[in-house]
Amino acid sequence: MGHDKAAVADSSRGSAKAVGAKETADARVRSKALTDAARTYASASELGPLNAAHASLTAFEHAAPNSTVGRIASYDAARQRALSLVDPVDRRRALRLAERRLALDFDRTLTRAEINAVNAILDDKR
Repeated sequence: MGHDKAAVADSSRGSAKAVGAKETADARVRSKALTDAARTYASASELGPLNAAHASLTAFEHAAPNSTVGRIASYDAARQRALSLVDPVDRRRALRLAERRLALDFDRTLTRAEINAVNAILDDKR
């Protein structure tokens, strides 16, 4: 009987790994789809000042906080902190807060497509 419990535990760990691997693969597919969609949307004229997301990592590191690049760098830092949260509810809340802050910083309403485009540009830097 003791061996059966161990086998079940090993089996459930294997199932958890398989589920985790599938979720990771699904996330990659969704991320690539968002990135592809963002690239087709994200012309310089459509993004306006958000196009500063294309700035180099050096520019991000040295940007003044209230500059266009600095505001996007601040958003990127807040987004990365949000993405590192384990709890999905906290993660979603922190992401929405970062997105609202970005909209306020640029004094405009941002569409989901614009946010996805900025995120795709920023993700390509990593």
